Amino acid sequence: MTERMWLLREALRRVLSLAPLPPATWPSIARRVAVIIAFFALGITIGDLATTVAACFGALQVGLVEAALPLRRLVRLLLLLGAACIATVTVAMLIGGTWWAVLGIAALAYVFGATASTGANAMTIGVSGLALAVIFAGSPVPPAQVPGVVGWFALGVAVQSALWLITWSPERRWFARRALANKLRADAMMLRSETIVIPSLVRAHAQSDVVAGVLRSAGFPAEQERRLTSAFSASIVATRAIVAWQMLERPGEHDRMAAGVRLEQQAHRLDGWLARRPHAPPPAVAAASPAAAGLVRSLDEIDRSIAALDDGGPIADVVALTGAARIKAPAPANAGGFLAALKPGTGLSRHGLRMAIGVGLAEAVTVIVPLGHSFWLPLTVVFVLRPDWSFTVVRGGNRLAGNLAAVAAVPAMLLILSTSPWAMLVILIGLAAVTFRWFFGNYAIASFGVAGTILLLSYATNPVDDLFAARFVSTFVGALIAILVVLAIPGWSRSVAPAQVESVVAVLTRWRSDIARRSKDHGSVSEAALDADVADARRALIELEPSVTGVLLEPGDKGRPVELAMVFASGARELAALTASTYALVTLDESSGEPPGGEPLTSASRADLSSVASDLDRAVLAYREALSSTRNTRLS
Repeated sequence: MTERMWLLREALRRVLSLAPLPPATWPSIARRVAVIIAFFALGITIGDLATTVAACFGALQVGLVEAALPLRRLVRLLLLLGAACIATVTVAMLIGGTWWAVLGIAALAYVFGATASTGANAMTIGVSGLALAVIFAGSPVPPAQVPGVVGWFALGVAVQSALWLITWSPERRWFARRALANKLRADAMMLRSETIVIPSLVRAHAQSDVVAGVLRSAGFPAEQERRLTSAFSASIVATRAIVAWQMLERPGEHDRMAAGVRLEQQAHRLDGWLARRPHAPPPAVAAASPAAAGLVRSLDEIDRSIAALDDGGPIADVVALTGAARIKAPAPANAGGFLAALKPGTGLSRHGLRMAIGVGLAEAVTVIVPLGHSFWLPLTVVFVLRPDWSFTVVRGGNRLAGNLAAVAAVPAMLLILSTSPWAMLVILIGLAAVTFRWFFGNYAIASFGVAGTILLLSYATNPVDDLFAARFVSTFVGALIAILVVLAIPGWSRSVAPAQVESVVAVLTRWRSDIARRSKDHGSVSEAALDADVADARRALIELEPSVTGVLLEPGDKGRPVELAMVFASGARELAALTASTYALVTLDESSGEPPGGEPLTSASRADLSSVASDLDRAVLAYREALSSTRNTRLS
């Protein structure tokens, strides 16, 4: 196998293994799908499906938003989103098919690309407005019909928003429970292998951040937040207990399966709108060692905290190594405010320029070349184009796969079920459910759902024979445009990777030193300091992960992808080893009654930790030497 082939396979493995778990709950999906289906059925009933489809688009766009917010913030978001989308649709239909549409959409793409990272609201409103501008500019109607289409679109937005507000309280609770369930599933995934697998470890830490973000933004009442925080804290303890158990004990498959089943049962209990209790007692994990006993205690604590969440029973006031500080910590600061991001020459505006050029070029092609169903070409650029090369390539590949599947599946389903409007309604239920379930999960599946839904809505109003082939060709050309734009205005991950590597080295070295001091003198390093070491190292590695994937996919080898991948793998192994040692020092020492630095942190585990640290040191040295050699070659 050539080095390049290894790099491509490694990058693909990373992308697939780190795909996020979908955050949507089935009750929320049912609500969103029901609104779309109701308008589609209304159009069939009154014989004016071409008009009511606009309401389906409005309900679809609002339905793609995922959030757990206090009521006032949710109302404000929905009002801003609705007003922006209605205004965009109106203007887009009036100027569709003209060069004014090219200029207007390019300007909107610049604003979206530059400001998307300044906040969640900017991202949500920006991508919604840009996507709708492209769709409705590519579907022009006579000026006399514009008010009617806008009215139906606004009705779809209003109904979807109103139902969300009506169900706001339970949906917010379900959303948080789903995030906790995903966290437990990510922990269970670590137990599928004999040793800690790096992507599973990174996924588990990333899911912790997701839960913390949900609890930080949702604004739950004090008692409800306390119970959710208790369950989250118990899950963090379980993550560290699992890592310590696997690192120190190398458990067998039966015990790993028993622990995984317990986590999956509690995830299933969390995941939904009704309290679900296991039908059978979970298998027992043999508590044959301090690490195994610590894992059993952590699993018991998860059971108790979730039972208290469901039943309102008593919860523990103190849980070791809690995640409360992580929840209360402020979100990372923006790179700049909304207006500052629009200023030309800034790092954020660079992506705005990419979006303006890519989407504007695709829109111009639809004006010059008489393409059928023209909006699909620029819409592909909107969803594929990312700030860096690697994820533009990945998104392009995923979107091609999803669109190809939709182009093949939708005609097949129409052939089997017939092309009657009621058969289309049945198909639409499944496609919309896939869209809302996976939109923030697997991008290839989400692309299939979104593409299939829009294909079906388009076919219902304009059943022409070349629709599906035209969509596939437009997807391919749009992905190509996005890739060419990123090549022309690159954002290489290799430029930021060296600084990120040094950050990882610094925090792991500090953590290593703190553990050595704590093992010799219990009072020399506090538990809070060790917890800070955990958080900083986890954050540094999670930030390095996309850069590693990026460099693996970028053309050329100036970023030294092989050496960088070795650094990341070694750093993640040390993260696991240090997590195990920290858990042993803080939890197992206290529970076993041994003197500080006693039996749990044995000489064997010290040797293992030293070996892992040496691996990282060698990997970093090789990476630095490779970068230095590359620079010297360039200079000579």
